[in-house]
Amino acid sequence: MHVSVTGKKIEVTDALREYAESRFIKLKKYVDNASVSLVLTVEKHRNIAEVTINYKGGSTHCSDENKEMYAAIDKLMDKVEKQFRKIKEKQVHHKGEERTADVVE
Repeated sequence: MHVSVTGKKIEVTDALREYAESRFIKLKKYVDNASVSLVLTVEKHRNIAEVTINYKGGSTHCSDENKEMYAAIDKLMDKVEKQFRKIKEKQVHHKGEERTADVVE
């Protein structure tokens, strides 16, 4: 899994980059080969985190904003995990068994 972190109007520090990568590496239990693009933006008093995840079988986009960047990343990760859980449940219930080519446990 490849995670790229970029910043708009913010310098992405090593600590922030490592934190974001450690949070998104947990998606391996849902998808195997995925490309994660995380964009962190600061506008006045808003910290915005946006992510686009491309994986075999589709892609997903999600965003969140908060007063603190770390909190925005945490809330964003919760939203993304919820989306992937829903996708995985649909695939399991569709055929009665999981399709291993698209989703990895």
